[in-house]
Amino acid sequence: MEVAIGNATPPFQREVREWQRVDPNTGALLTGRLEADRWIRDHMNTYGKIPYMDGISTH
Repeated sequence: MEVAIGNATPPFQREVREWQRVDPNTGALLTGRLEADRWIRDHMNTYGKIPYMDGISTH
């Protein structure tokens, strides 16, 4: 069985934010990327993922 969507609009909207800054203590360039998919019909159903973060520790 094949399911074809055609030119239909996907049910979510992709939002991508990228940032970079210089750490004032070390002078290192910190970069990050945040991707989030937001459901168009119901904005309460959002989820986010961070696929790549360079030079950031969370402890």
